[in-house]
Amino acid sequence: MQTHAIIEIEEGTLSVTVGGRQDGRVRVLRSVRMPLQDLGRATVANALRDVGGELLQSVQGVHVILADRRSQHFLSTLPMMSPRDALAFVRREAIRLTNTQSADDVLLDTRLLRKLDGDRLLLGTAVVTRNVWSQIAAAFEDRDLAVLGLHTTEACLAMSTTTAVSEATAVLEYNAGRARFVLSIDQTPVQVRRFLIGGGGEASAATVVTQLMMELPRTFDWLREIGQPTPRWLQLGTRVPVEEESLDMLRGDALEQVSRAEPDIDVDEGQAMPTLSVATLLHRLANNVATSSLLDANMPRLPWRRHRYVALAAAAALSVLLGASAVVDGRVWWKVRQQHEQLIDEFVELQVAASELAPQAAPQSDELDPQLQRALTMRRPISLLIADVSNCCTDGVSLEQVAFASVGQLVVTGEVESRSRQQALSRLATFFDRLRRLPYLQTGANEELQELPGDGQRFRFKVSLSWRNE
Repeated sequence: MQTHAIIEIEEGTLSVTVGGRQDGRVRVLRSVRMPLQDLGRATVANALRDVGGELLQSVQGVHVILADRRSQHFLSTLPMMSPRDALAFVRREAIRLTNTQSADDVLLDTRLLRKLDGDRLLLGTAVVTRNVWSQIAAAFEDRDLAVLGLHTTEACLAMSTTTAVSEATAVLEYNAGRARFVLSIDQTPVQVRRFLIGGGGEASAATVVTQLMMELPRTFDWLREIGQPTPRWLQLGTRVPVEEESLDMLRGDALEQVSRAEPDIDVDEGQAMPTLSVATLLHRLANNVATSSLLDANMPRLPWRRHRYVALAAAAALSVLLGASAVVDGRVWWKVRQQHEQLIDEFVELQVAASELAPQAAPQSDELDPQLQRALTMRRPISLLIADVSNCCTDGVSLEQVAFASVGQLVVTGEVESRSRQQALSRLATFFDRLRRLPYLQTGANEELQELPGDGQRFRFKVSLSWRNE
C-alpha cells in the first residue's frame, strides 16, 4: 500500500495523518495532534522532531495544509485570453489583496472553474504570501522532510463539497474555540470568515450551537453587504461537536439543508478522526485525483479561442490539400521523368545516326527540344515551398491559405496580430522580407493589407508571388 503523509498546521495545533488505499478503501493508519505555540522556524522544527521517526516511516514526503488567516481566496471573471495573460491578471490581483510588492512575494494556485456566457472565463485562486511559508519551509528542510504539496485549509474544505452543485455552498469546521466558515463555488473557496466560540478550548455542543445560531445570520448579512451569494447548503466538518438532532436548530430562511460531513475513509482503532480538510486531501491523494499545489508554477488550462480552432481546421484542410497535390505532382513528375529519359535516348541515337550518315555535316545544336524544355520548367519544389513559407512566419503571423499552380501565380493569405498596431505592422514587414529572399520565387507589387473592423491590432494580408524560371 502506498502511504501518504499529511501535516496540517493550524493556530496552536499541528496534526500528522498517515494513510493510504487498501482493499479498495482509504484507511487512516496513524493520526497525531499536538500543540503548537507559533509558526516560527524553531517551533515548527521541534514539533516535527517529536512526530518524526516511526510515524513518518515509509513515506517519500509530506503534503502540508496551512491554516493561516493571511491567506486569500478570490474569483476572477475574465474575457477569453491566453493562459499567460490570465495568470498575469491573477498575479496582479493577488499582489493587491496581500499588499505585497511583486509576484515573487506570493504563492498562488489558480484554476479554471467554468466557461461563462459571452466567451468569459471564471477562475478561482488561492494565495499565500511567501514570507508566511518561508519559515515553515525552512523547518521542514531542517528535519530533511520533502514537501510534495502545499494547500490552504480553506481550499481543502471547499474540495469536500459535492461536484454536482455549482452554486454557492458553505463549509464550517471547528478547532479549539475557533470556527472557520468557508463559502465555496465549484469546490473553490470564495470568501472566508472566522469567529470565536465562547467557552474556550473544546466547547460543548450546546455552546457551539448557540454561538452558530448567532453568527450564521451575521455571516449571511456580511456576505450580502460585500456582494457575495448566500449559500443554501451548509456542511459541518468532522470536528464540529453538533449532534444530529441539533441540526434543525441551525436551519432557517437562508439555509435549506444542514448536514454533517461523512468522509469516505476508514480510521484504524485507537486513531483520531482527522479534520475534514485532511480527510478530503487524503482521499484525493489515495485515489490518484489530480490536485494542484501552491508550490506548482503551472499555468491555468484555458479553452482555446475561436480563431485557434479556425487555424487548426485550416491547417488540417491545407495538409489534406498538400497531400493530394503531392500525389498529383508526384505522378506528373514521374511521367515527365520517363519522357525526359526517352527523349535523351532518342537524342543519342539520332546523334550516332547523323555522325554515320553525314560525318562532314555541321555540328548539332545543344539546345533541347522545346517540349522537353517546357516539361523541365514545370517542376516545382512544392514541399520546400510549404516549409519555407511556414518558416517565414514570425510570432503573431498565422497562415490561412497557400494557393499555387504549376505555371500561374502563388497566393499567400493570412492574419497578423499583436499587442500594438506598430508591432503588428513590423511583424508583417519581417514576414514579407523573408518571402522576398526565397531564391526560387519572385515577388511583385501585388501585396494587399486590410485592417480588421474594430481591431487596430489585427490585419489580413494577401501577397502574390510567381515562380522563378531562371
